[in-house]
Amino acid sequence: MPEENEIDLLRRTNSELVAKNAKRKQRIAELEQEVANLTAKNAESTKRIHDLEVIVPLKQMAESISVVPDLFIEQLQRLYKVQSIDGTMALQTNDGKAVTTKEGKPVTWDAIAIKTFLTDIDHPQSKIFSAILFGSRASGAGGSTHHQGPRVQQTSPVHFGLK
Repeated sequence: MPEENEIDLLRRTNSELVAKNAKRKQRIAELEQEVANLTAKNAESTKRIHDLEVIVPLKQMAESISVVPDLFIEQLQRLYKVQSIDGTMALQTNDGKAVTTKEGKPVTWDAIAIKTFLTDIDHPQSKIFSAILFGSRASGAGGSTHHQGPRVQQTSPVHFGLK
């Protein structure tokens, strides 16, 4: 009979272990689902942050300097990466290096610097960017400080008849 008690004890222990194992498997499945949910939320949050830090300023820049902002963004992103580095917008090459001018200085994130860089005659895509970027916004009117007085119309004497 001691063998039967031992067998019963082993069966109870086995069933307890099987039950614990089932609980652990269920907990693992729950944790895996939670990890999947958190990963999805993290990806969504990362995309929102990217949109706020990069896409919104890029769209604002495009709208301020381009006739066709969407085409400008498409062409710019084909050649360069636009990144937010420590809260500052930066233009980078596709391999992550800072885009520099002919003088070796990094191109700053302002409309004039970017327009100047992209429309420079030495830039390989200057013709495309020149076509889609605004030219000078100076109209030529209103820049003068010279004011004329009211025009006085000179009248010539009226002659009737032959002279």
